[in-house]
Amino acid sequence: MGLSEGNGFVNEGNRSVNEGNRSVNEGNRSVNEGNGAVSEENGSVNEGNGTEQTQRTKDHVCKDVEFQCGSGKCIPLRWQCDSEADCEDGSDEDPKHCVPMTCKDRDIPMWRCDMGMCIPKSWRCDEDPDCEDGSDEVNCLNKAECEADEFTCHNRGNKMNCIPLNWVCDGSADCDDESDEVSCNATCTSEQFTCSSGLCISKRWQCDGDNDCGDQDFSDEANCPNMTCLTSQMACADESCVDRSLVCDGKSDCSDGSDEHMQCSDGQCIEKSWKCDGEDDCFDGADEHNCPNATCSDDEYVCALRFPCIRREWLCDGDMDCPAGDDESAENCILPCPGDSFMCGDETCIHKKLLCNGFPECADESDEANCAPTCIEDAQFNCGTHCIPMELVCNGNDDCGNNADEPTDGTCGRNEYIDECMEPGICSQVCVNLKGSYKCECVGGYARDPHNHHRCKAMEGHASLLFARYTDIRKISLDHKEITAIVNETQGATALDFVFKTGMIFWTDVVAKCIYKAPIDEGSKMVKVITNDVTTVDGLAVDWLYNHIYWTNTDTDTIEVADFNGDMRKTLFHHSLDEPRAIALYPSEGWILDLVLRKVYWSDSKSNTIYSCDFDGSNRRVILHSTEYLPHPFSITVFEDTMYWTDWSKESIFRANKFTGEHVEVVTDSHANPMTVHVYHSYRQPNGTNHCTPLNGLCTHLCLPAPQTGPSDAKITCACPDGLLLMPDSLTCESEGECYRDVIRFLG
Repeated sequence: MGLSEGNGFVNEGNRSVNEGNRSVNEGNRSVNEGNGAVSEENGSVNEGNGTEQTQRTKDHVCKDVEFQCGSGKCIPLRWQCDSEADCEDGSDEDPKHCVPMTCKDRDIPMWRCDMGMCIPKSWRCDEDPDCEDGSDEVNCLNKAECEADEFTCHNRGNKMNCIPLNWVCDGSADCDDESDEVSCNATCTSEQFTCSSGLCISKRWQCDGDNDCGDQDFSDEANCPNMTCLTSQMACADESCVDRSLVCDGKSDCSDGSDEHMQCSDGQCIEKSWKCDGEDDCFDGADEHNCPNATCSDDEYVCALRFPCIRREWLCDGDMDCPAGDDESAENCILPCPGDSFMCGDETCIHKKLLCNGFPECADESDEANCAPTCIEDAQFNCGTHCIPMELVCNGNDDCGNNADEPTDGTCGRNEYIDECMEPGICSQVCVNLKGSYKCECVGGYARDPHNHHRCKAMEGHASLLFARYTDIRKISLDHKEITAIVNETQGATALDFVFKTGMIFWTDVVAKCIYKAPIDEGSKMVKVITNDVTTVDGLAVDWLYNHIYWTNTDTDTIEVADFNGDMRKTLFHHSLDEPRAIALYPSEGWILDLVLRKVYWSDSKSNTIYSCDFDGSNRRVILHSTEYLPHPFSITVFEDTMYWTDWSKESIFRANKFTGEHVEVVTDSHANPMTVHVYHSYRQPNGTNHCTPLNGLCTHLCLPAPQTGPSDAKITCACPDGLLLMPDSLTCESEGECYRDVIRFLG
């Protein structure tokens, strides 16, 4: 299972668009013409039109957020006093209730269209007509000179003459003449090997017996000289060498698969799956020598291959935890599902509490069959078989699946009522709902794609993928073809994270049972951070503002924290957790989650699905369900409009649109045991304030950010490392013995 924070770039206190970009305030009141409503609330009709908030006629009642015309028709409240008659009788523009306003009377700089309509000044000459007469895009002159951090497109006739310098040679043409993507064929360095596809990889990976070029490009393993393998290596039939630890691991590392057969001392050849299966198949029992069962406890199960031990309660739970899937094999699972589970049509198991929850967990959706929906009144619409948010009714999309939410009898009214912004992904970041239309905008640090105004692109830096491969840690450039080695020869690298500002990476090793750190450009200088009680750590997250690391442990069902040196270690959660396997942070608000879109993304290998939801768990959506691309996803990360994930079964890293799940592509394959993946970019770790500085927040030991649920909430909280107690002053930590003596002294 993987968990990820939504991508973005947020300055403290600036999660919304800055004044220059945030074109519309609440209710889109700034997108009006010459007149405006008296106040935010003056859309409700005074005594002459009915009641104070809900206006009634004999036959109909309008909602609190609607205005009732003299004819009884209901229109959105924000349309009152916008200088455009939406009621047939013009009652929404009654001068008795609408005070004339000029463009200068608005909260943000405005520009007047030729027909009198006011629009935000930032919309003028943005290549997107916003005035009904299109006058905002007339007489727009291209920049005569571009800024120092901008690229000048070669054709002066470009609508967008200047683009961010960072967009040059990023694989996407932004100039109309595509001059920003000319002469971008970068050559590999002397320390790199050039694959047939043009991809650059480390020269030390050439002729190592592993296909690193990927995509069926085996050029790094072609024409390799005959080699004498080391004693720690096995010679393949094609004379290449592989590490003996990879022999009989269930994955063919030799091109001919010769590393996946085992020969007993008497010459007998046995199947690879028979090694370390608990039974002596060789005459002398050599196939059961040096097996990992000696390190497993009585309440653990040893996978058929070399992977670490797993809990016995994970056996036959419907989720493959062993790479070979033997924990879910018919030999191990006499009963397909335990008593508290439901068996899907394909005989996979899900917990009964997931039945009829409105989201199909089974591949065949059998868990949602014959379910009677119970919808929340006024908040959800009953489709007959399930519920959807009321906002999705009459949005032009068949969200029910049976068109029940899109009646054709005229009930939905005119298309001006539709809020297109309710459709996920219609805009990358900010969607402004207009009358009969909408407009997309970007938050600070991003700019609209010149050729697709629905999409926002980062204006700074070049994004890469940082990922653990169990035996090493690598980085893949996303805008040009290059793969580089960060840390070589790890024993079992699993979870990882980074501090972009300092260039430090942290990772867990489930074989060495340690947490390490190293500079990203000097991976050989690794240092142990945590060395004890680190067993199955699948999740690791870095707090780049307060300089802490957080990690999960599925063996102890805990979440822990320590500083970057491994000191001040504290167990934060040890109750009500069941196999925590992933963690993400948002330290600016003290939450262990998200950024700009305030979304959580996670993958579920049992249901072959990627989901997303809001911070509070609402608006849960299935982004992608696929047994082809998600047979066993492990980790997920997002950036801009794209999500990336690793899959154990496919041994690949994939990407797809994070809103729709469409356009699935392989980023890189042929990487055995792909584990955690992260987008490496400065926007993933926006600047913020460390409220513990100076003086460590007056805490004697740990100073941690406190969750922000309101403006009056404390910014920080003091905590004590394991073994110490927090005193009544909420600042000081003392040992239990010292605390007892202080109490005796006080009472004495």
